[in-house]
Amino acid sequence: NRLQTINSSSFKNQMNILQELDLSFNRISSIESNAFQTLSNLKILRLNENEIKFIYAFTLNGLNSLNTL
Repeated sequence: NRLQTINSSSFKNQMNILQELDLSFNRISSIESNAFQTLSNLKILRLNENEIKFIYAFTLNGLNSLNTL
């Protein structure tokens, strides 16, 4: 994948049953506020090997079950 930005609508139509999301090895440089707000059951979020330069305030809003980042 070659994702560059994760915005607040990236996962808005996803069901909240997703428990693991691997976004590793992309070209993500920024993650907007509320980007993961609909993923309330997500336990594992992998973002390694990206080019993240900026994470907006409230980026992790809604990740109530997250235990691995």
